[in-house]
Amino acid sequence: MSKPFLKWVGGKHKVINKIVPHINTCPGTRFIEPFVGSAAISIQVHESFDRLLLADYNIDLINLYDLLKNGDAEDFADLTSQFFGADTHTPEMYYHLRKEFNTTQDPNLRAALFIYLNRHGFNGMCRYNASGGFNIPVGRYKNPPLFPREQMLEFSKMLRDNDAELKFCSFEEIFPLVGEGDVVYCDPPYIAINATASFSSYTADGFTGEQQMQLADLAREARARGAHVLISNHYLEEIIPELYRGAELEIFPVQRTISAKASSRKKVDEVLAIFRP
Repeated sequence: MSKPFLKWVGGKHKVINKIVPHINTCPGTRFIEPFVGSAAISIQVHESFDRLLLADYNIDLINLYDLLKNGDAEDFADLTSQFFGADTHTPEMYYHLRKEFNTTQDPNLRAALFIYLNRHGFNGMCRYNASGGFNIPVGRYKNPPLFPREQMLEFSKMLRDNDAELKFCSFEEIFPLVGEGDVVYCDPPYIAINATASFSSYTADGFTGEQQMQLADLAREARARGAHVLISNHYLEEIIPELYRGAELEIFPVQRTISAKASSRKKVDEVLAIFRP
C-alpha cells in the first residue's frame, strides 16, 4: 500500500521520501498522527509499529475511518462505487449529491458521499460553511475520477491489523496521551509564507500562530517524557529556528500545488522539525 485513497490539501504523498527516512530513525511501538488527513505517512510506516493512534478535528474524516475499521468494508465499497462513473461526473449531479451529503442522516451514505466529494470537488479541498455545510465547488476533471476501491480496502486492513485507535479531537487533547515509546508526526496547517516575526496574527484554516507555538511547546514536553515528535511546516528563517528551538531541522524545497494557475505554482522551502528524547 503506497497511496492514500483520499485526496488531501497539504497531503504528504509527494514528499514521503523526505519524511519517512527520519521517522525510521525514531524507535517506538506506537505511531501517532494528531492531524491525520489522508494518512499518507501512516500508510508508509505502519508496519514498523505495533499500534496506531490517528486523530483529526474533521468529524466526517474520523467517522469514515471508523466505518472502514469496524464496519463491512466490502459492502461500503459497493455503496460508494455507485457514485463514480459518467452519470455522476456532471456539475449538476455534483451539486445534487453535495446537497444530499449536507442533509442526509444516514452515516454510511454520508461517508460514501464524503469520498465522492473528495474525489470530484475542486483540488480535493475540504471546507464547511458557518452552518456546517460542505461548500467546495465542483472540480474541473475531463474524465470521471476513478473509484479507489483497492486503496480503500487496503486502508481498512491497515486499520484493523494495527488495531488503530481513532479520535475526533484537537491536538491539545492528543498530547497528554503521548509518552515513552511513541513516535508522533504532526502536519498542522502551515504558517503563511508571507508571515513575519509577529506571525501570531496570521492564521491558516483557523489555525493560529498561538496554536503553532502551543504545538511546539507540547512537542518539547512530550520529548521530555521520552517521545519522538516530528512536525512539518513552511520554512521561514525569521520564525522557524526560534519556534522549533531544540529540534533538528531538515529543510527541503517542495512544489506548491494549491494554486489554480499552473503558472503561479512554485517551489517553496518546507521544514521537518525533529524533537528527539
